[in-house]
Amino acid sequence: MQHEISRAFHIDVGHRVYGHESKCAHLHGHRYVITTTLRSRDLDDLGRVVDFGSMVDTIGEWLLTNWDHGLVLFGDDPLVELFACPPVQSPVSPDHPTLRTQLSHQKMFILPTNPTAENMAQYLMDDVIPDLIPGGVFCSRVVVQETPNCSATAYPKPATGGGVELTPMEAAAEAITDDPR
Repeated sequence: MQHEISRAFHIDVGHRVYGHESKCAHLHGHRYVITTTLRSRDLDDLGRVVDFGSMVDTIGEWLLTNWDHGLVLFGDDPLVELFACPPVQSPVSPDHPTLRTQLSHQKMFILPTNPTAENMAQYLMDDVIPDLIPGGVFCSRVVVQETPNCSATAYPKPATGGGVELTPMEAAAEAITDDPR
């Protein structure tokens, strides 16, 4: 038998989609709702997949530390270089902060892909959550809701069984079976 639990996290994040053909090319932000779903074949001694509090302590803390009230940019975005510029002394006064000084002190997270809802969900699925959950537990889906009307869902990368593409649910079940943890 398979068991799943989900936990939603609310964070505020600025981003832009570098190269976007419309308004998303500009810096803007969202009140994201990120929902992670964990799956396990067995429940722990108390009858849980994991304690919801441990999801807050791991996944929630990662989101707060790395993305919440920060700016997420694509590594190829020219703004990364601008924000990373070292502070310089103001020509007006040594106590007057320059724009570069102000920018260099901002919270910024660099993604290897454009920070679309789809890419953010996949990054969490592939690169973040696997390192934060205990053995025997598997992340079966991550939903990044960018607005009340728009969301993207990432599933584990499809596995192949005998040359046949597996559905995300089949891949998740297979990963639990094959997970050596």
